[in-house]
Amino acid sequence: MDMEIISSSSEQSKQKQDFFFLLGKSGHVYAYDDGQIERYLLQYQSRSPPSLPKEIMVKIPFFDSSVTVVKFIADNPSYMLSSTDEDYMLLAKSSPSLLPFETKQKDVSQSHGFAKVRNLFITGHSDGAINFWDVSCPIFIPILSVKQQSENDFSLSGVPLTALYFDGNSRVLVSGDQSGMVRIYKFKSELHAMDNSMPFSGIMKKGNSHIFHSVKVIKVNGSILSLNISQTSRHLAIGSDKGYVSLVDIEGPTVLYQKHFDSEICTGIISMQFETCNLHGFDKNVLVVGTKDSSVLAVDCDSGNMLSTNAVHPNKPSRAHFMQILDGQDALARGANISNGIDFSKGSPAENVIPKQLFLLLCSEKAAYVYSLIHAVQGVKKVLYKKKFNSSSCCWASTFYSGSDVGLILLFTSGKIEVRSLPELSLLKETSIRGFTYSMPKPNSLSDTLVCSSWDGELVMV
Repeated sequence: MDMEIISSSSEQSKQKQDFFFLLGKSGHVYAYDDGQIERYLLQYQSRSPPSLPKEIMVKIPFFDSSVTVVKFIADNPSYMLSSTDEDYMLLAKSSPSLLPFETKQKDVSQSHGFAKVRNLFITGHSDGAINFWDVSCPIFIPILSVKQQSENDFSLSGVPLTALYFDGNSRVLVSGDQSGMVRIYKFKSELHAMDNSMPFSGIMKKGNSHIFHSVKVIKVNGSILSLNISQTSRHLAIGSDKGYVSLVDIEGPTVLYQKHFDSEICTGIISMQFETCNLHGFDKNVLVVGTKDSSVLAVDCDSGNMLSTNAVHPNKPSRAHFMQILDGQDALARGANISNGIDFSKGSPAENVIPKQLFLLLCSEKAAYVYSLIHAVQGVKKVLYKKKFNSSSCCWASTFYSGSDVGLILLFTSGKIEVRSLPELSLLKETSIRGFTYSMPKPNSLSDTLVCSSWDGELVMV
């Protein structure tokens, strides 16, 4: 599938060595001494040819099923998944070294400095499994594998996962799959309560949980595309590819209501955002819904009724990838699980024209839009900023916050990455990803390329 030559040097010899790596479709990585390959090629036709170069082979963890959905949490605030030095030593002993020079076992955990997981990467798989990785350093270290279960017989479900939501503060993990099944996991405070014989496995057994207080199951209509939890009411919003939005009390779990939204083009619900808006002098809890055809509508959180009969959408709808509420004070900060306020109007050339207000960002494959949120909730399209994409189509987007900087990251099918300011959408930086190829997924199929980012702008691509 891929190959690379990597240079390395050991502290013992102080000599640089080149290693040739091959990634096979089997999920194995093969490492060769590049110098041995060179000597073999120079001498293999001689009277006494050298022996074939020997490879070191390592099986990539959790490669047995393809990755279908990903989540990246940087600077995990609760450090929920704790990995002790003994865990890492066990992992190091069970996994052979890729490079043929010795590493002292006692230095394994010290070299990483891991006592707790700072950067957490979560992958959902085609067989229904969920895997947790420590990505605090460039080597992804597997720390936990959770197998999905059928509601009735507790056997493996084998249905591809399509959506994930993780809240480290409340220790809640929510997964949604292609069949419309939603599972709500409540983690125990100490994951080391699991069986010592299964240090990296969270396989559930009937009547017994190694790592969870409870697993609750809900069935909705359609494949799950989006999940979000209100930080105030603790209600879970579920969006499906058939246009259904369900609001669930996760303590029950109880379905409070389910609404269906028709669309002329595509009914998929790609994003849902909770917000409190002042309408006609009263504060109202609102759920803003973004659909795959770039439409935006709003419902009353308490009743599920639409606040306007009109949906806001571009004149020429295209496939939408991302929707986010931007608050002049702290809405984006809340979306990033941080508390620092962000003032978009400071230093803005339009600060005298547009007062501080709630914005709604929508990114599609053809353009990015910044709407007035209060107008969008009322069904009125008021575009404050707009940027059309002319060179190639956008295939992924996300916001980021880093220090005093806040912005928008856009990835295009050509491999180009743009960083743009918010809310003005002016271009700040361009770069590209080497060898990136993107193919639009076929109807009712999952994408071959998955991208996710942390709140501070680190990207992980599968």
